[in-house]
Amino acid sequence: MNKLTLTEDEKDVLQELMNIAYGSATAVVADMLEAFASLSIPNIKIMTVSELLRTFHELKSSSYFFSSQAFSGEFNGESAFFINDESANNLAKHLELENREDLDDAILELTNVLTSSLTTKLAQEMGTELSFSLPS
Repeated sequence: MNKLTLTEDEKDVLQELMNIAYGSATAVVADMLEAFASLSIPNIKIMTVSELLRTFHELKSSSYFFSSQAFSGEFNGESAFFINDESANNLAKHLELENREDLDDAILELTNVLTSSLTTKLAQEMGTELSFSLPS
């Protein structure tokens, strides 16, 4: 199977679309949490499944919460969300959560808000619509 490749112009367009979408999603989350948020320019990297699995394996050296959410429409995919323990604990403190179950629920809700905001904005920029599954 051949690896997908993008021209520099295609990569620049995708990066700009993702930058707009992430900016929109970040603003929604910052407003929702009544907090300040900053983000960096997205890094676009095409990976094979084996490269992705190696990257996941490298994350094993630290503890992370992981959630995912599928979306479908004219383009389909799955959004993966990682948050390390330190950031998850900061979220729990900010939201005044008292137990792990509440933190798990908050992370799932954060995943849902980020994925739906991000991909909805991306779909709007592309002139199409998407639907979402529940995050897990």
